[in-house]
Amino acid sequence: MTEPAIAAVARTPLVVSPHLRAAWSGSQCRVVHVHGRLERLKGSSDGRGGKAQDIADAYLRAKTDNDLPAAFDLVDLLWDSRAADALADLIFERGVSPIWIFPTPAFDDDMAVDADAGNRAGPRNAIPFAFVARLKAELGGEENVEIVQAARVGRTKLNLFPRFLWQPSFQGGVEPGRSYILADDVVTTAGTFAALRSFIVAKGGEVLGATALANSEGKNAPFALTTPTFRLLCQNFGDAFPGFWKEVIGHDAAFLTEAEGQRLLSWIGRHHAGRATGLPRLHILRARLDKARATGE
Repeated sequence: MTEPAIAAVARTPLVVSPHLRAAWSGSQCRVVHVHGRLERLKGSSDGRGGKAQDIADAYLRAKTDNDLPAAFDLVDLLWDSRAADALADLIFERGVSPIWIFPTPAFDDDMAVDADAGNRAGPRNAIPFAFVARLKAELGGEENVEIVQAARVGRTKLNLFPRFLWQPSFQGGVEPGRSYILADDVVTTAGTFAALRSFIVAKGGEVLGATALANSEGKNAPFALTTPTFRLLCQNFGDAFPGFWKEVIGHDAAFLTEAEGQRLLSWIGRHHAGRATGLPRLHILRARLDKARATGE
């Protein structure tokens, strides 16, 4: 495809803001180490008895009312020694004392997607705080006190395409040469993790690994985009896909997470299986991103 043709597909009005990501490097950060299933964290996989209701109530208090004791109970419920051991191996192999960091917001700005963003006095979700406290107690290291999210864009409430357009940014001091481990209560597409990792790497830090208390499958998830998935994306959307992605989103397509790449493939396969591969599918993708930018959906 010629450069004018790429430009016609990737028109500049689509860009919300440039989202820069660091390249995936070596064997680090290939996996997010996960402790358990999201359904169990929410109490929805333990039947309808009193135990399930107790867990569900604790989850609601911890997630929305900043209830730290409830959050510690949930961390204890889902804690998996195998995930902790894998992180311990990473730390031992590098011979470092890690800095544990989770993507906490510094403030909610007026342009955030959350409807009540301007009315929050502080954090509502206590689970990441409790999770990092347990990680630090079990595996050593220290908790990040410098880096915060510059604006919270309500990604939990967004579907796939708005997530690509509205990505979080971070601010604060990174300790050059220090090793960080990313942590959060739940991981889905790992886009926030990728943005946080990129911020740390760009400032001279090293991201040693990533972990989450829960995801939908309750098992470790690939973090970095794999070569087979990148090839499938190019097969589906054509050779112009990498240039298109960098033009409209701001970072190389190769810097997507594996979950983001797989979600794109799943979407095009479900909704547009009959469309020819290459430029026709790229136009469809561009139209879908346009819709997300215009409507937030």
